[in-house]
Amino acid sequence: MPKTSRRHSRPRYKTASNCKAVRPTLSPKLGNAERNYVFAIAMKYVNDEEAANDVAQEALLLAHRHRNSFRGDSRYSTWLYRIAATTALMHLRKKRRKSKELLAMANSDGELCMPGDGPCPALDP
Repeated sequence: MPKTSRRHSRPRYKTASNCKAVRPTLSPKLGNAERNYVFAIAMKYVNDEEAANDVAQEALLLAHRHRNSFRGDSRYSTWLYRIAATTALMHLRKKRRKSKELLAMANSDGELCMPGDGPCPALDP
């Protein structure tokens, strides 16, 4: 059982920040539970299953790539949540930027203007 502090009755657990010997062995593993967790976060943001799968995969790749930056100051799930949420927000920004670009390329009839197709007010300043 973990030790309790004198002031508080909550138990104190060893973390990487207060136990230097634990730090090198802290390398979180990404499994099915983490994938489901990240997918659920992505679904909250994008509301599209296919896009949420893409966001979850990208977030898990980022988490794996930057796993050494996890300091252990917070819970692993909090760290993973921030990566998933940031990845989902980046996905939404890219999607919004692409839709604005498509709208800018549309002519007054609502048809898309492609470069070289003739006069297009969106492409001709």
